[in-house]
Formats: sequence, C-alpha cells, structure tokens
Amino acid sequence: MTIVAGLCKDGETWLMADKLVSWGGFVREDLAEHSKILQFPNALIGVAGRHLFINALQYLPASGKKEHKDLINNPFASTTDVMKFFFGFYGFIKANYN
Repeated sequence: MTIVAGLCKDGETWLMADKLVSWGGFVREDLAEHSKILQFPNALIGVAGRHLFINALQYLPASGKKEHKDLINNPFASTTDVMKFFFGFYGFIKANYN
C-alpha cells in the first residue's frame, strides 16, 4: 500500500510518503531508498502505483523536447494547468513506454 499525504497550514505545505516498494510479499530492496515524491520547478508530485510512473517523471526532463520542457515548467497555478500536465504526461508515457 502506498501512502502519500499533504497538509497546507499557515502558508506552508508539507508532503509525506512512505518508501516501501513491494509487490505482493516481495520487497524491492533496490528501490527502498527512492522517494515517491518528485520535485518539479513549480510542484511536488507524489506518485502512488506503478514504479514506472516515477521513472517516467524522472526521465521526462532528459527528453530535451520543447513540449516536455513546457510540462516540467508548468506553473500548476490552476486546475487547467494540472490537467494539461497530466494529459501531456500521459502522451509521454504512451509514446515512450509500452
């Protein structure tokens, strides 16, 4: 089970996540030190689910494509910005991962 939680209070935002990475009864020790929280210029993104998404978010900046740079520098100032990011990220996943 993945736990990602956020708290905003008094102008501060706290984001927390567990680090356990397992599949059934098998624990991936090679991933135990990886965070489920990734930092972008204007956002912290907590990832729950397949580790593929963490890898893809980490490699998104390395693509060098302008549309991916735009995703990375998204201001995340509105619901529309958030939706644009995730629709663009979905396109990146579809194009680069089977």
